[in-house]
Amino acid sequence: MMRLAGFVLRHKLMVALAWLVIAAAGFATIGKATGALSQSFSIPGQAFTTDSTIQRLYHAGGFQNPPVVLTATVPPGSAAGPAAVTEAGRLFAAAARAVPGSRLADQATTGDARFSAGRASFALVFTPPRPGGSPAHDPTAAMGRAIHRPGPARGGHQQRQGDQHPG
Repeated sequence: MMRLAGFVLRHKLMVALAWLVIAAAGFATIGKATGALSQSFSIPGQAFTTDSTIQRLYHAGGFQNPPVVLTATVPPGSAAGPAAVTEAGRLFAAAARAVPGSRLADQATTGDARFSAGRASFALVFTPPRPGGSPAHDPTAAMGRAIHRPGPARGGHQQRQGDQHPG
């Protein structure tokens, strides 16, 4: 730090000119910088693209309440065949019925095999907003009671989009 201070003190004129050049460059570009600002609070990008894709593929969700993500995983060593996928679909349907007016998107309701991978299946449950468009109450307690039933596929974790997975 002493070397820097010594350099600045020995070259006062050069340091002052450097600061003047930097200030002039800032003033010259200030119009372009402030022109790039906007009054909009929208967030374009990945979230909008994801919402649009969900809306297009499943005709639900997207721009409404964030969906609840349900997962079902067969126990290690168990077969993850059609019976397990059917059982997972049964559990997901029970969870969706636990919240009146909700819509379910899973392999059984959409025919989309991407809802199952290996030993795990997942579903998206879109809950209706409350009157006036305000977000629905957290439905996960009611859904949790509905999906934790004995069977080949055990109800797993439910989460609202954006929540942290307990890991």
